[in-house]
Amino acid sequence: MATVSPTSLEEICQSFICANIENLCHEEDIQLDNMCGLSFQKLTFTSELFLHEQLAENLMKTLSCNDKLTTRTASLFINPKTCRIRKFYLRKCTVAGAILKRLFSQSPGCETRLA
Repeated sequence: MATVSPTSLEEICQSFICANIENLCHEEDIQLDNMCGLSFQKLTFTSELFLHEQLAENLMKTLSCNDKLTTRTASLFINPKTCRIRKFYLRKCTVAGAILKRLFSQSPGCETRLA
């Protein structure tokens, strides 16, 4: 007889953060590249924090699996001063190429999984 173990506190917290990502952040208008003139609204957390590598990867994976990884939400992960990511999970996402390029350039030796 198989038993089902309860969801871990870590998984519950990650699900909560991803479900309420818009409420935990504020927007900034930024210009990404002067050459092509790309500008967009970047999300930043309302309080200053540094996302541990594993937490950032898990948040990105959860956002991706729930169809919430967009250009806006991916912008949370482009600043190497606030997070570092080595593994990218890009299953169901609508992220601009310029953001992906910025993400990959900030993370040398990164591993990407596209599905």
